[in-house]
Amino acid sequence: MRIIFLLSLLVGTIIAGIYIHPEWVDFSTDELIDDAAGLFTEEEIQYIHDYHAMLLDRFDFDYRVVTVKGENDLNDYAAKAFKDLNIGSLSNTNRGLLLLVDAQNDQVRLEVSANLESVYTDSFVAYLEHRQMVPFFRVNRVADGIFATGEIIRIRALDAEKGEEFDLAKVMGSLGGGAKTKANIGTGKDTTFMQGDDVPASTDPIETLHRYIDALAKRNGRDDLDAFTPASREYMAGLLSTPAQMDNSVKRLQGCEIEHLTYNEEGTRAVLFHSLAQRHCDPFFFEKGDDGKWRLDLKALGLGTNHTYGNIWYVHFGHYHESEIWKY
Repeated sequence: MRIIFLLSLLVGTIIAGIYIHPEWVDFSTDELIDDAAGLFTEEEIQYIHDYHAMLLDRFDFDYRVVTVKGENDLNDYAAKAFKDLNIGSLSNTNRGLLLLVDAQNDQVRLEVSANLESVYTDSFVAYLEHRQMVPFFRVNRVADGIFATGEIIRIRALDAEKGEEFDLAKVMGSLGGGAKTKANIGTGKDTTFMQGDDVPASTDPIETLHRYIDALAKRNGRDDLDAFTPASREYMAGLLSTPAQMDNSVKRLQGCEIEHLTYNEEGTRAVLFHSLAQRHCDPFFFEKGDDGKWRLDLKALGLGTNHTYGNIWYVHFGHYHESEIWKY
């Protein structure tokens, strides 16, 4: 009871920080997305549009998505489409991005305007395509992959505003070259990053969290870690975690300051809160096992919280059964 009360008190504070701008509606889906190949549902088109409209409003990026059918040379087509569609015209500073997806020839390419090349370098584009898009495309989640790619693009823009460069040396594994990448649509889930060592839970919840962050830093995407509650293992098995997402999580969490750790009356459950000044730092839920060790309840985190377009968390009870929430 005590923990859920604290969470409830935080809702008003968090919601106050949600990034909302009425100008988003000024840009139609037709302007930002051309699904000529018919890869998306209307709902998928809308949520991709909304995110890209936010990028236009916040960063002045004219980011378009175009799906095509059977283009033999996607590189030549990209250059022509960038010009014909006047990519950058929706931007006050003529900054543009064009993502082309050719499902028939199983290829994807991100074209970048000259004035964004210092932010989205060739190495970053290769990283984005190989380590974020393709893992989604492999399991036929093309729309989700594009939406998730927008989040990495947003984070890179924020880093660039702070003067940070993309460090290719921190990227594990060979990425290949060029902006055009084999999409691997429908080839099956990539399990390359699900083969690390097990991560044992600790008798200290904060230590369990640190062990989990260390595992992410090693690109250990296993969903059956001892550091997870049994329910979390089952929940995580149904999710997709990409290398780019793991990299981003580590970078974000390493800069988060723990504010306090709160326990329920029985001492069997806990919630770790980071400073509210860092609203991008998620809370973490823990459950104490019969062996006295604390395990991460990532199911509670995934279903009990949600995020704004700016990755600011807030409590979302609607996706979590009441009996589960009140355990905290």
